[in-house]
Order: sequence, then C-alpha cells, then structure tokens
Amino acid sequence: MKSILKLLLVTTLGLSACSKDHTPPKDSKIALQGTSWRMTAYSVETKPLTGTGSRIYDFFRSYSQYAPVPCLGLNTLTFASSGELLWTQEAGGCTVGISQNPQGGAISTWGKWRLNDAKTQLTVDTEFAAPGSSMLPVMYAASGAYEVIQVDKSALILSSKHIIGRQKDSLLIERTVFAPL
Repeated sequence: MKSILKLLLVTTLGLSACSKDHTPPKDSKIALQGTSWRMTAYSVETKPLTGTGSRIYDFFRSYSQYAPVPCLGLNTLTFASSGELLWTQEAGGCTVGISQNPQGGAISTWGKWRLNDAKTQLTVDTEFAAPGSSMLPVMYAASGAYEVIQVDKSALILSSKHIIGRQKDSLLIERTVFAPL
C-alpha cells in the first residue's frame, strides 16, 4: 500500500512539474541581447489634447499627397550583449529627420541601451539626444524612455508620446514595429 501511495505521489509531482500552466516568464532583455531588427512599420498619430479627431500617418504606405517612405526599412538595429546599440544603414536608407544615405553599409555605435526592471521601457542613451531623453536613429527622441509594447521572437514594437504644437495643445503618438533578422 505504501508503495502505491509513493508511486501516486511521485507521478502527481512529476505531472505537475510538466504542466503547461507553469511556464517561465519571458525575459525581454534576453530577447533583445545579441539580436538585430529591421523596421517594418512606422506610424505617427496626431490628435488634440482636448476634443476629438486624429490623423494617422503611416510612413510605409502612402498617405494624403505624400509618397510612402520605404527607405526607413533599410535600417538595422543590433542590441549587443554589451549594452551597445549598433545601427546599420543600408544603401538608400533614411531615418526620421536625417537624409537618405546613398552609399549605405555604415555601421555605427549609436549609444547604450537598457530595459527597466519591469521590461516595459527601453532607454537609449546617445549623444544625439538631450540628457534624460532616449533616441533611436529611426524615431523621434523620447523624453525618458520608449514604451515597449511587445518584444518576442516575432516582433519588437515601441511607442512614444510627445506633446506638440505652438500652444502645446496636441499629442503625437509614434509607433514603430521591427522584425527580427
């Protein structure tokens, strides 16, 4: 009888250890370390702080009278395990506020990256942004850090919000999607 109870106990413990309900949490930092990502979508939404209405500009698709900006997809970001962020701009690549690079192939150390403990904010320290701000070469500078919407083996999605306008009466919401290489 004791042997049967021991067998049942060991079997129960063994099965519970293999339960699909117990999965270790994903570590976003590990998901970024040593990986490279290419921009696949970039949009900016503007709307008033009070009132209704908004406009969304999708830079990978044509909007209004403007042509799409596919050159944004020719940028690669590599999150080195050392904490360095490397930027590779391929021939014809461009960025927000920086002109097109006809030669391409330039690899540069853009700055240092880190995630907060909750893995919800990405900070990128670079000489190109004001102190206390984060900046990626393909996005506007963010006050503080970028919000991490998703990071896993299929996508890295970042967002940032900016108060804009002469009277600081509008909100600009930036959303960028990267695919792993």
